[in-house]
Amino acid sequence: MTVVIDPVWGISTFDTWTTELLSSPEIQRLKHVRLLNSAPETLASLGDVRRYTHTLGVVSLAIRICSSDSFVGSKSDARTLIAAAALHDVCTPPFGHTLEYLFNRLSGWHHEEFVLSVLNGTYRPEGKYAQVFHGHRLSLKELLRKGGVSEIAVAETIGGGGRFGSLIAGGLDLDNIDNIFRMAHHLALSKDVRAAYELVDCIDLTTNPISWTNTVLETVDVWTSLRKRVYEVLAFDVANLTYQAMLTDVLEIAIREEILGIEHWSWTDEMLLSRLEKYPPTADLTQRLLSGPPYQPIFIGWYQSAGDTGRYMTDEFRVTLANRLEKELSVAVTPFFFYDRGMFEKQLTLKVSESMGSNDTKIKILGKASSSIIACVFAQKPSYKLTSADVVCVREVLNEIGLDRKLLIDKPTKASIYGLPGQAKLFN
Repeated sequence: MTVVIDPVWGISTFDTWTTELLSSPEIQRLKHVRLLNSAPETLASLGDVRRYTHTLGVVSLAIRICSSDSFVGSKSDARTLIAAAALHDVCTPPFGHTLEYLFNRLSGWHHEEFVLSVLNGTYRPEGKYAQVFHGHRLSLKELLRKGGVSEIAVAETIGGGGRFGSLIAGGLDLDNIDNIFRMAHHLALSKDVRAAYELVDCIDLTTNPISWTNTVLETVDVWTSLRKRVYEVLAFDVANLTYQAMLTDVLEIAIREEILGIEHWSWTDEMLLSRLEKYPPTADLTQRLLSGPPYQPIFIGWYQSAGDTGRYMTDEFRVTLANRLEKELSVAVTPFFFYDRGMFEKQLTLKVSESMGSNDTKIKILGKASSSIIACVFAQKPSYKLTSADVVCVREVLNEIGLDRKLLIDKPTKASIYGLPGQAKLFN
């Protein structure tokens, strides 16, 4: 038995098989991949959290479910769920969703769909057996079989299929329960996880498909509200947006110059940064990303109900916009768009029963998915002197390309998110 101490969930105990699973080189790699995908000074604590820490949290919640009275199934069933919790992020590339999004545009790559090839060691483009982390032999497939678990069942669960798929890849699952409460902890938004435990404890595994007891209707509001505040902090933190824009620029250059490719998905954040520092096309910007000076924000606007954002996602559009703005402002710029597709407010569809084990269930649709876009423009020149005329110019150009100035709404501030009337409260 291994005792794991976690600042969010407290004390958890893992049996020998689960510990061996988490000690595999495939999962150990996640100790060196950030959860946030960035490391701005304004979010330093969360920026230090790694995906391995998050993985331990999801496993802890899976063990809680398997130990509950509502769990009906064999030891193999329980281990399938625990293994899926342990492996759900195993194929996450360095810098997480930021690089995954670029890989997806390049070839349709998605980390959940890559699990079986990792288990089989055939994830390399040439399809041959390959190692993942520091030259250690792959061990997950062997460990799964040792525990009486099918690797196919685990991969199916991670993809949202099978009996337990909704607990790993559902609208409200163990992954995003840990994700929100963990980020809230490190963002000083909440250290109270009672609502998280209540969510987990009202999952009814006696029904097929899995349902929730009606107590979820009250508890989910706590999670939804906390989730909104978490993403408001992340989405409107200027340092975080700046870091993401610079990171996206350097990764796009690396892919275009063939310094970076799909075959590097199994690297760590530090390994990738070290590679990018070695090549002239990416060296200077990588060094700025690590130690500054950062880009200078010119404009950050939040547009509600932005409609179809597909065209803002293309390289051609961003290049055209950058060229237009550079002519207007006489400085090299980086446009960066942050898309809200159910990020701030999410619609959930849950199967709800009156009590544990009841077959009398109803489908409940909760909330409405938000839709908006955060449009940012950064000057690449660190000493750029911003004027009010520059802000007006950018806003007018964005208006011309379809981001109607009438859709601009006030951005939430840290004072409003944290309930602070002013900076003075921080010191009194």
